Amino acid sequence: METRNANAAATGKNTLQTIGSRLRLAAILVLALLLAACGDGMTGRFEGGVTGEQVLTFHGNGKATQEAAGMEQQLEYEVDGDKIRLRNPDQPGTTVVLTRKDDDTLTGGPMGLLEFKRKQ
Repeated sequence: METRNANAAATGKNTLQTIGSRLRLAAILVLALLLAACGDGMTGRFEGGVTGEQVLTFHGNGKATQEAAGMEQQLEYEVDGDKIRLRNPDQPGTTVVLTRKDDDTLTGGPMGLLEFKRKQ
């Protein structure tokens, strides 16, 4: 009878250890997903604009570059859902809002005339 109780206790202990290991693994996975979500997910080069001659390059972490008419401008941006707000830090109060239509297309701007497509 004592052997049975000892085996049952050992089995219960192993089950608790297995559950504990799985909970730790789940917690690690949730933490990894949360940390990944903290990044803004915006990187890459998008070409377009009104005449198709603008290039927006998102470097991640709120930094971007705009190239147009042979000039380059450093920009800051923030992502809020599918909205991307671009700001020129040298010109306070100027913000352009683009909408992420899909992973490869941004639209919006003044009167909704801007469209940018991701380029590899």
